[in-house]
Amino acid sequence: FEDSADPEAEIAEIASSVAAGRFGEPQEIAEAVVFLLSDRASYAVGTHLVVDGGRSSCIPAGNIGVSHQ
Repeated sequence: FEDSADPEAEIAEIASSVAAGRFGEPQEIAEAVVFLLSDRASYAVGTHLVVDGGRSSCIPAGNIGVSHQ
């Protein structure tokens, strides 16, 4: 954002594309990792846990390189 004419506006625009309306905090990511490492996640096998504030749910599948096979 250093080269941006208006870094605050650019950050706000990117954050608005996240369903949660904000960027995640490191602690929020860490909590997901702690869960996956715990016994409580013993049945979470062969799956992905997406911790992105809902960002990926706001992008049409064709725009993120998902194969339509």
